[in-house]
Amino acid sequence: MGIIIAILVFSFMILIHEWGHFIAARANGVFVQEFALGMGPKIVSHTSKKTGTVFSWRLFPIGGFCQMLGESEEAEGENSFSEKPVWARMTIVAAGPLMNILTAFILTVVVIVSTGYATTVIGALDEGYGAQAAGLTAGDRIIRINGKSVHIFQDLQYALLDVGGEPVEITVEKTDGSTDTVLITPKYDEELERYRIGITAEGRSQSWGEILETEGWGVLPEVVWATISQSFWQMAGNVEVVIRSVVQLVTGQASAENMMGPIGIVSVVGESYSEAARVDVWSGILNVLSLTALLSVNMGVMNLFPIPALDGSRLVFLAIEAIRRKPISKRLENGIYTAGFLLLMLLMVFVAYQDIVRLFR
Repeated sequence: MGIIIAILVFSFMILIHEWGHFIAARANGVFVQEFALGMGPKIVSHTSKKTGTVFSWRLFPIGGFCQMLGESEEAEGENSFSEKPVWARMTIVAAGPLMNILTAFILTVVVIVSTGYATTVIGALDEGYGAQAAGLTAGDRIIRINGKSVHIFQDLQYALLDVGGEPVEITVEKTDGSTDTVLITPKYDEELERYRIGITAEGRSQSWGEILETEGWGVLPEVVWATISQSFWQMAGNVEVVIRSVVQLVTGQASAENMMGPIGIVSVVGESYSEAARVDVWSGILNVLSLTALLSVNMGVMNLFPIPALDGSRLVFLAIEAIRRKPISKRLENGIYTAGFLLLMLLMVFVAYQDIVRLFR
């Protein structure tokens, strides 16, 4: 089941990514020669009578592509990618990653609509923890942690993961509008196996249907705004995590052994679904949707990095062309893409090896 769900998740993310390129290409009048899901030999294909585009499903569910006329080599004609203005080509290239990020936002909205949310307002304090000892009270709203703004409750949880048991500076807005900054040392919770400062956040832990049934339709505007806000900041937090992770890898602060590829993700997706499905199938689905949102953000942001063979490098080439007012030679560009693709394949082999070793451990 985990393998099946993981393949569906990967296929969905790739489909969304390539569909972003596809609709942007069509909007800018570029002829799409083939829209493929998967790699390798074709299993099924269909040629659109209206547009002439070949839609295909290929054997290996490890990628996909949206092949456009004039994309890899010069091709004349008004429907050629290479003949379009730089801004149009940049729009087409960026549409794939941006579609992944937009999809992550939508999936996060679906999860929050179904499960509820927690705010940064303190609802209750636990005995024996630092928050109570520091004089925080129910109704206080946490606005900063170690000088960094806090927008959702997950920000606090992530910050505590970073600091471990070290003292953390927390700024709160009191119910009277004044602010107060306190120093709190997190305490390890044996049951939850993580550090906590001993607070329970205000919020709503029910689905929209349950909230409206118990509180009435008058709370709908508040709930809608909270859901959109929570979804945006949760997605922004995931984007930050991806960027920080890449920076740590490049600077040597994190080891390449910590990277996870498709094999490792299959295991995580399977475990995520199985654990939640013990409650009910819907819980398992929501867990997979939440994980898909995180992976989709990862895919979108990673593709925007200027790494050869990824969309980010193509955007760099197009930006250089806009500055020079002259395109870089296709031979040089394709050479760089090919070298980058080979390096990515080597990286995938290394990551797959790490995944297998991790599974055996």
